[in-house]
Amino acid sequence: MKKLLAIIFAAGGTATAIAQQAQIPMEYNYINRLDRVLNDPDVSFHTTVKPYLESEVLRAIPYTEWKTMGIADYNENFVEHKDSIGKVVLQKGKEGFTFGARRGDLLQLQKDKLYLGINPIVDFVAGYDLQEEKAILGGQYGVQMNAHLGTKVSVGFAYRGLKENTFGYIRERSVERAVVPGFSKLTLDGNAIQSNDFNGYISFTPAKYFNIQAGYGRHFWGDGYRSMFISDYSPSYPYLAMHANFWKIKYSYLFNVMKDGQSTGVPNEFAFKTKYAVFHMLSVDITKWFQFSFFEGVVWEHGDSTGTRGIEVNYLNPVVFFRPVEFAIGSPDNITLGINMKFKAGKKATIYTQLLLDDLDIKFARQGKGFYRNKFAFQAGLKAYDLFKVPMLDIQAEINAVRPYVFAHKIPQQNYAHMNMPLAHPLGANFLELIGIIRYEKNSIYGTAKLQYGIQGRDKVGEHNGSNIFISDYEIAPNLDLAYNNSFLQGVKTRILNAEVRAGYILNPRTNLSAELIFNYRKLSSDIENESNAFVGVGFRSNLFNRYKDF
Repeated sequence: MKKLLAIIFAAGGTATAIAQQAQIPMEYNYINRLDRVLNDPDVSFHTTVKPYLESEVLRAIPYTEWKTMGIADYNENFVEHKDSIGKVVLQKGKEGFTFGARRGDLLQLQKDKLYLGINPIVDFVAGYDLQEEKAILGGQYGVQMNAHLGTKVSVGFAYRGLKENTFGYIRERSVERAVVPGFSKLTLDGNAIQSNDFNGYISFTPAKYFNIQAGYGRHFWGDGYRSMFISDYSPSYPYLAMHANFWKIKYSYLFNVMKDGQSTGVPNEFAFKTKYAVFHMLSVDITKWFQFSFFEGVVWEHGDSTGTRGIEVNYLNPVVFFRPVEFAIGSPDNITLGINMKFKAGKKATIYTQLLLDDLDIKFARQGKGFYRNKFAFQAGLKAYDLFKVPMLDIQAEINAVRPYVFAHKIPQQNYAHMNMPLAHPLGANFLELIGIIRYEKNSIYGTAKLQYGIQGRDKVGEHNGSNIFISDYEIAPNLDLAYNNSFLQGVKTRILNAEVRAGYILNPRTNLSAELIFNYRKLSSDIENESNAFVGVGFRSNLFNRYKDF
């Protein structure tokens, strides 16, 4: 709990605590520290759309309540102050340059209504893989900048470079798709992989309940560790986002410009062509304990068989329902629909679920079992806080199931992916996954343990069994001759086990800078392949971004 304010003020501060329009980092442990408070039935907050805005969090958790929750201000340049009506706010202290090696931004500049914070980004990992019998060495480097320009505008920027000698399966996927998961295009330096990532945005709130953002980055829509809608696994992309948050309703609109990797005929070489996506999310607090969200998305290519299509203006209406519009223009695009539900089972437990519908053809489905275009995905999970009445001892359990051919499309360029990486789940489709996470924190010391177990039906040689979302789903049945008798987890049964334990000490809560001990074990097995990793090492990390290695 003592680190909550550091998360709330992830990008610095201005003269009062309610003016920040900055994005809060989506790193998993950051978000969990917030959600354990935001999921209280007495707190009204829409947790489905991430990244959160600081101003939204501050409306849900007023500063007057922070002290009662044992929270300390992250920034020594700001002090408690009561205004003329007795309201407790934060007021700037010393103006000019200050340094925050252990608290706040490393370099801070406060001048009137301008705030600027600059931090280095480090993620150094060193250790040894006992299975591959090789050293794992390298990591990330970069810089982060955050600024508040008055009370209505915030700006953020982060650059991360990557160079590391990593696990074989990560190197293999990076080479296969010419992109490093969580970063961008791959370059090789001997055995080391290299890449980079840029994130930047400007956030403007012209009115209390309305926010506009333009930037280059990622999003995560859901309440789980995974998302069936949008996750932050793929590389960053240009986007325009609008959010309306009023009464018991939040409505979000997201327009993305993405890239589809098209083979050049040379192994592991791709030409990246432009495509677009628009997503809507309507979230409503039905009661204090039940939150319901409706999701829809559409992906389409920049050019099709008729030539250059460009941006489809019919999808730019921020309140349109896609399916009728898409049907009216000839059903050329990839439409997805979904619902997200969250049940607050008391102050210390939350149940969440997602259901995504990618395709459903009832007419043909009635003609036989296992019709391949019955494409849907499901998620259910539980979060429990202060387990056994131990403060900051939290658990999470989650199940994810995705049927064959979900996220693929008859036109491969319109699949649910960006730069050869899935927009939703890292495994693609045709899998069942179980995840368990235990987390404990006291003062600046923390520990986490995570277990992932998955079964996926991967493609047999010469067949398309539904796991590869980059292949046209028409390849299974262009004439419907193989369209039936498809089953969940068909293909080569592949089992994936990931177990990870981390223990560390937070050196600076502002940037989540931590020193860690790490143990990770991974095993993948099937009738045609077997591989395993057992890593022991240490890390020195700015934990601001998620990087998924459990696939």
